[in-house]
Amino acid sequence: MKNKTKLLSLEDDQEDIILLKEMIADENSTDPDNQEFEAIFLTSLKEGIDFILENKVDVILLDLSLPDSFRLDTLKNLTRNGTSGDIPVIVLTALDDKETGIEAVKMGAQEYLVKGQITPDLLFKAIRYAIERHLLKSRLKNETIVLKQSEDHLIKIITSDPDGVVILDTLHIVRFINPAAEKLLDRTRKYYLGKPFEYSFPRNEFVSSEIEITRKKETVILEVRSVSIDFQGDRAWLISLRDISLKKRLLNAFSEEKERLDITLRSIGDGVIAADEFGNISIINNVAMEIIGLPGEAIVGKPLDDVLILKNKSTGHLLKNPSAKIMKTGKLIDSIGLIDWVLVSGSGEEIPVEFSGAPVRKQKEVMGVVWVICDVSEKKELEEEAIRGQNLEALGVLAGGIAHEYNNILTSTLGYISLAKNTLKSDLRIVGRLKKVEQAALRAKEISSRLLTFSKGGEPRKKTESIIPTLKAASLIITRFPGVKILWEIEDATWRANFDPEQVELAVKNILKNSIEAMPEGGEILVKVENLRVPEIKFSNIRRGNYIKISISDQGTGVPCDFVKKVFAPYFSTKQNAEGMGLTTAYSIIRKHGGWIRMKSRGVAGEGSVVTILLPIASVGNDMDESKSDIPKFGAINPIKGKVLVMDDEPFIREVASELLETLCYEAVVAESGEEALIIYREALKTNNLFFAVILDLVIPSGMGGKECIRKLLELDPNVNAIVSSGYSNDPVMANYKDYGFKGVLPKPYQLDDLDSTLENLK
Repeated sequence: MKNKTKLLSLEDDQEDIILLKEMIADENSTDPDNQEFEAIFLTSLKEGIDFILENKVDVILLDLSLPDSFRLDTLKNLTRNGTSGDIPVIVLTALDDKETGIEAVKMGAQEYLVKGQITPDLLFKAIRYAIERHLLKSRLKNETIVLKQSEDHLIKIITSDPDGVVILDTLHIVRFINPAAEKLLDRTRKYYLGKPFEYSFPRNEFVSSEIEITRKKETVILEVRSVSIDFQGDRAWLISLRDISLKKRLLNAFSEEKERLDITLRSIGDGVIAADEFGNISIINNVAMEIIGLPGEAIVGKPLDDVLILKNKSTGHLLKNPSAKIMKTGKLIDSIGLIDWVLVSGSGEEIPVEFSGAPVRKQKEVMGVVWVICDVSEKKELEEEAIRGQNLEALGVLAGGIAHEYNNILTSTLGYISLAKNTLKSDLRIVGRLKKVEQAALRAKEISSRLLTFSKGGEPRKKTESIIPTLKAASLIITRFPGVKILWEIEDATWRANFDPEQVELAVKNILKNSIEAMPEGGEILVKVENLRVPEIKFSNIRRGNYIKISISDQGTGVPCDFVKKVFAPYFSTKQNAEGMGLTTAYSIIRKHGGWIRMKSRGVAGEGSVVTILLPIASVGNDMDESKSDIPKFGAINPIKGKVLVMDDEPFIREVASELLETLCYEAVVAESGEEALIIYREALKTNNLFFAVILDLVIPSGMGGKECIRKLLELDPNVNAIVSSGYSNDPVMANYKDYGFKGVLPKPYQLDDLDSTLENLK
């Protein structure tokens, strides 16, 4: 049965309409059994939008210049009023403008095709790929929603159940105990399961009781609550246990001796505020003053509810008169099970917090209230860091796929340019023009390399050495800006780091460039390098260990506080005409090195920003990389140097590789897959007509790739000279090729001298 694809063409040029109709008719007749394209042709944007709102359409072919709309406004108005991103759009226009094409794709177009350059094959491939990409995008969106819901549910469970939990059957036999309860009761799960619960508990869920647990070195007080539940089909008791030892000590100290309470409060890591029976602040510790942002003399004696301003970030609602409610009801208020609560400080800053407010009793009478406030900014930042890492990983998958195809094309382009230069080296005019083409291709190679930074195929090729030469090399960018000066503060005997010099240099260059752009009138940039030992820190996403700390400070305009958390996001920039990928690239590089990067800025002109980088130091016994600096160049024509087998699934790669090898005086033999390469190599062994080297493409979508092929080749010939070649890979083979049995690596795209030096290094 045929698959029908409904196309909507918004085109006002009758000649183009006729041509498109002919293409569709030819395509339908060429592939009559698989897919049938049905096209509707409209000549204005309004007609198109009205049609979309009433009819189902699979793909839209959009001309940017219509009678009632022009250029990118056409795509913008179509998306806003018609498709809402639900229908894939292919821009089909006579406007051959690279910047417009890039902007169109950013706005949601699946493809940007220029009239006069379109073949039927290109058009229908674009249509099919647009539909496939749109379906994948929709599926990914749905799966992401489901995953987010599951994660939110899990986080809610973890957040709302920090206390010990024990489940008893009707005979009070323990059927379940969580790790928190094991720790609180100082007994193992094995000890309790199947035995009667040894402590009493209230049978009313609105009443709590207390028990004392004597451990080896301390006695703790646990608050006990219970609720009747269904557990595994039977009635049961769920017992919750909470350590209230600290709270009891604080409340007792408050009732018995105010001075001792004050000393105790000052030593606590969380913020603590106590109010008297009139609701006025009587005690506040230093941590609470720092969170609220006001000194003690400006707070003590004031109504607590006027100072402690708690706000729900999601809804914008304030927690009205919380202390007064505690005083009136005698019940505890806390943030357990709630999310997105912030404390509005004296300066207006909103600080993420977790809180708990409890009544202070003397006998049965409420004599005051005490609040415990915990600043969870770092915890929230860690969660945001995890989300940012997931987003970059998703971007890396897309970028890696694009770079893979890009590098295949560039391999052919640069290869033939090398051949042409070598053949026509006597004609200086033609060689000069070829060099300009080569420079443009190398610029494209640089863009591809930046895309690979986000993919797993761009894994660092680490060396163990001093970071200082790499920083000095990156700082040369400053020389192009006379008004900018760089200052250095380098600690003596800095540790050696384990890093990829090329990638880290790129990261530092991007950071320096950002600082330079923030100082249009010039200024100073301070680069500080020092050793740092990081202990284990609560909530921190920095692993404990030794690091090289690099701080880059400028005197620029700074970044507004609301934007600081966004500076590492892809395509985010506070500057016009900026691509917004520089700091994202730096972030991705440092993360792949197992490092840490953060920007701080007060958003005040002249005070600038500070970017801090932590790079792990080299492990003990980690030797210098064995990379070779003297790369031989190809020279005079020599007799045949040997046979080289090239395995690649792209015909144009096999073709250009063969010509490059012949130019280098090697005999080239090609194979389309790993299976074919094995057959050819096995026959060569039988006839003793051996190959000097084998070049294997790492990824073959429809056959055996280089990773599996090298394993089988080593079984045939342990001495095989194998070179791995790829423009992108999900495996770390390119960075650690020796671990997989390869003797060389040849990243795509490559030129004549790259191929020559790689083969020479095998000798």
